[in-house]
Amino acid sequence: MFEPGKKPTRLEKKERFDPKIASLALSPDGKYLLFCGDRKE
Repeated sequence: MFEPGKKPTRLEKKERFDPKIASLALSPDGKYLLFCGDRKE
């Protein structure tokens, strides 16, 4: 959960790159990051 003023915590602790994210793209207005996850869990 996000808490203002605190440093964010990584969700993927062991690897810096998540191989289960299939593609990344910015929204047309540039405000959002869109991704396609390949998680089966």
